Amino acid sequence: MKSRFQYVTLIVLIAAMIFSFIPLSPAHAEPNLDPPDPTGKQMKMLAATLDNPGFDNGNWYWDGYVPGADASFVPSHWTIWYKDGTIPLYTRVTTKKVDGKEAVRGHAYWNGAEGLQAGLYQVIDGVTPCLNYRFRMYGQAMPVEDHDVLYGMRVGVHPTGYAPSNKAIDNADFNQIVWGDALTNACLNTWCLNSVTAEAQASKITVFMYAHMNARTGHDMIWDAGSFEQVDRTENLIDASQPLPDESSVIQGHDRQVDEETNTAAISWNTGSTNTYGQLLYREEGGGAWQYSGIQPWGTSHQVNLTGLQVGITYEYVLVSYGHIGGTCKAVVSREYDFSIATPLTGVSITGDEDPQHTGYIGQDYTFTAQATPSDATTPIDFEWTATGQTKQTNQRETLEDSITFSWDTPGHKTIQVNASNVANTVQATYAIEIIGDEYEPDDECSQANEIVIDAPPQAHTFHNANDVDWVSFDASADTAYLIEALTPPGSDADVSLYVYDSCASGNPLASRTYTYTPDARLPFTATRDGNFYLFLHQDPSTSGDDMAYDLSVRTLPQQAAPGAVVLVAGKLEDDDPLQSNIYHAADAAYQTFKNHGYDDEQIFYLSTDASNPDVNDPNPTYIGLQNAITWWAKSKLTAPNTPFTLYMVGHGGDGVFYLNGSEDQVSPSDLNSWLTQLENET
Repeated sequence: MKSRFQYVTLIVLIAAMIFSFIPLSPAHAEPNLDPPDPTGKQMKMLAATLDNPGFDNGNWYWDGYVPGADASFVPSHWTIWYKDGTIPLYTRVTTKKVDGKEAVRGHAYWNGAEGLQAGLYQVIDGVTPCLNYRFRMYGQAMPVEDHDVLYGMRVGVHPTGYAPSNKAIDNADFNQIVWGDALTNACLNTWCLNSVTAEAQASKITVFMYAHMNARTGHDMIWDAGSFEQVDRTENLIDASQPLPDESSVIQGHDRQVDEETNTAAISWNTGSTNTYGQLLYREEGGGAWQYSGIQPWGTSHQVNLTGLQVGITYEYVLVSYGHIGGTCKAVVSREYDFSIATPLTGVSITGDEDPQHTGYIGQDYTFTAQATPSDATTPIDFEWTATGQTKQTNQRETLEDSITFSWDTPGHKTIQVNASNVANTVQATYAIEIIGDEYEPDDECSQANEIVIDAPPQAHTFHNANDVDWVSFDASADTAYLIEALTPPGSDADVSLYVYDSCASGNPLASRTYTYTPDARLPFTATRDGNFYLFLHQDPSTSGDDMAYDLSVRTLPQQAAPGAVVLVAGKLEDDDPLQSNIYHAADAAYQTFKNHGYDDEQIFYLSTDASNPDVNDPNPTYIGLQNAITWWAKSKLTAPNTPFTLYMVGHGGDGVFYLNGSEDQVSPSDLNSWLTQLENET
């Protein structure tokens, strides 16, 4: 029979995780028989493993893939292959081995000029794309006659896990396999170690054993003691002699720490959730060939330490990462960075243009100047300014000096801080100024009262010391209702008392507000005539503090709407509560406010534990009592369209609760929401 095959070779294929490989320098035959540990006990621990590497598990199977010929006896996990156009491979078990119990032996199915190019393969799942893997296998050719020729034994790796569908591999697929060096004389009648290292480009790979021999049934080959391991990458991640690619967003978290004392730099970055190798390209500023750092281990975080740097030299560098990015193994780079071993800063000082006592006034601008040292410190310098109540601001200067202007609308002790930084280090200085008064001073006498415009934005006032008082006037219209408010902003220590006078000569105030439970003052006032009225404000002398600011406004109250219904609650947490009288006082004040605005007793339902108060409707507030007041009593009062309803509650609260009468009788926001929704839907 004339065969259409021309030659046969032997190859072993091992499957791994789907990865692609790039050829690396293959190892040559080793001089002794010290087979590597196929289980990886002395190698990196792998998720991907080579099954039955030494053909010693005792499991073989028959493969009658050549019609009309004896079936081959094949070790488990391995599959025969041959190059298309050559004579197929016949295999069987043999006890001629490197170690273990058995090895695999093979030769051409028949004699022929086509030759033998064939072997075994195995697909290995679970490899990591872009990592390097090494496959090794001992081989031996056993020529009998003088014209028996070994053209070469070698092993290979397909980087994406290719496996032939019918055992025959054509030239195109054959050339996609990364092959190790072909060994000849080293394998004649003696064991030679065949090796190949390649890069996975998918999550599986295929390992091949390959023998190229003349096709004669008496000319045997033997394979044994295979191994598979992941190995470190040694070649640079990128060819820096070629133009670098555009910067990639994969590289992030860049950080650089330069130590001027040791002339070293630690440069780090990460690649988010993407595992990569890392490497640094660096050189002196101005061009020249890039230098390569060592390759950083596979992972998401990398750091390169540069040593032996020279003072006064600026270095530029690029971060490089190599991994499975965008579906392929490739290198990505950062933008170009630079740094220098600079002259560090030794100090910085601050001066201000306020008075010699470091005292300033509210609303005034003050300029502060920072001066860095020494005179030969490396620039640029970043001046980062922070100050009490001000937004952080950073200015970069090519000189040693920077200035900034601040003003404050509240009195008190203000701290200014500057951090001066160059590429070498950071130094810091602080400065203090005392801000007093406000823009309406002097206003300590009624005759000095400044006018406040009705319905205008609030005026910012301060009590710049414990004895400071303020006088303010406003132009009112007869029979018009106004709301006068003195509200303390966040951080203020003011506790305001407010009085309204008919004139500077008046002896007694027309109205006043001096709450003991809040620092604010709110006073409804109806003018009895046209003309100026005078407001007198002072700090509660029993309250101390530094920032005593308040915002003063006078607003016209709108015409009163028709009264609706009010549910008023004065809660209680426990007996002997020192704040309980304040709670009663606040609730009574609210009650009186509604009475002053046209509400009668029939339109106010008052729940309070103050049984001595004749205005209280329910002296034992309970959950059910409040529910009925909202969903039943209020509903009966809201019979006319657009009638307002007010729920006013004052007392103690806890985590998501309001205490009605002791810690056991409480109500939650969800309860109130449910009852108010019911009231809204039914009225």
